[in-house]
Amino acid sequence: MKKLLRFIVAIVMFATAQAATAQVKMAPNYFRADPAVYKYRMAKVIDWKNSEDEELTQYIYDEKGCLIKEEYGSSDNPGTSFYNYKYNSQGYMILKEEEELNADQTSLIISAKHVYTRNEYGYVTEYTRATHHGTEPEEEMLTEDVKMSFVYDAQMRLIRVDIRQFDYPLNKLEENVGRICKVTYDDAGRVICVSQEYPDGELVWKEDFKYDEKGRRTSIEKVPGPNYTAQNKGIWTWHYDNEGDIDKQSSSNGFGKEFEYDKSKLASETFMVLEATEAEWVLQGPLNCTLFKGLPMEKYFVHAPMGETTDESEITYEPTGTPGNIGDAPTVGKSLQAHLDGNKLTVDLPAALIGKTLQVFNTTGACMSSFVVNGLQATFNIDNFTPGIYVVSIGNQTVKFIKR
Repeated sequence: MKKLLRFIVAIVMFATAQAATAQVKMAPNYFRADPAVYKYRMAKVIDWKNSEDEELTQYIYDEKGCLIKEEYGSSDNPGTSFYNYKYNSQGYMILKEEEELNADQTSLIISAKHVYTRNEYGYVTEYTRATHHGTEPEEEMLTEDVKMSFVYDAQMRLIRVDIRQFDYPLNKLEENVGRICKVTYDDAGRVICVSQEYPDGELVWKEDFKYDEKGRRTSIEKVPGPNYTAQNKGIWTWHYDNEGDIDKQSSSNGFGKEFEYDKSKLASETFMVLEATEAEWVLQGPLNCTLFKGLPMEKYFVHAPMGETTDESEITYEPTGTPGNIGDAPTVGKSLQAHLDGNKLTVDLPAALIGKTLQVFNTTGACMSSFVVNGLQATFNIDNFTPGIYVVSIGNQTVKFIKR
């Protein structure tokens, strides 16, 4: 009996130790071109090229690869509007300020401020937005007009966001939650529906997702609620060519896009800035939170896009510029090796890396797995990973593998 009791106690202690050492995966970082993950990063985008409406956007990064400024303007008069970003000690964006010329075009003012509170793993827990609400042209006071609280499940998947917005009749922020965003997933962990509802359950709008047999997004259907008439129902679809790139995006409203790619650059090695943020994904819907010209933020394409032909837009990339990136790491594929057998990934590593944290990143830079290795080989299951390219990183070494 005593032996049995000691055995049970040992099992409980082992399970407790395992739980204590388990690590929550870090949040994806959509605004840092981490040189440990990316070879290239967006440097410049030109819209409506060679027309009188040509526009230029330039992206500026710090030494860690964090995007710190976006400059907008016409090609003849660049830098008339700006997005400025600030980061916490972990390299996650916590402040976005919109800066533009004032009414008489003589000085720059902050026209909007977006503040993100994040937990120790980088996930947004609270978001506040402040914008101008005054009617005078010279009004520079910012008024808080959106406040959101984010809720995650045990797998750190976003499942609910409580939203309070500005109540114009009362001229103040709502005291109680006015809308609720809900996110649902399929058995493979993919988003299948994002919806906004009123507290009584009435639908404001929803977006339904569909995927192909390779796990790639093929369509989003936007469905407005019974009293939400500002936007009609619509369907957006993405078509893939034989190389796995999205060659066309179509929509039920008749507008479409066609893309060209730089076949010398992989999407997994190329950092692209989101056209919106995590908060705007919730507030406005995933259709508004995309990469270049509506390409999915999950990077369901193989190569780096270099242009969109229907409005003559193009991207210019630059190297991330540090010796620690994927292409320049001298020991990639030599000391660190990854072997995939079905859904079981085995990583062989040199003794110098024992005791360090091994991380696996997907093409968006999201950390899919993270743990401390205690031997010359680490084996773990990746059955919850969607098909695609991944990067294993530990110490100063990286190696890629493909889940098919």
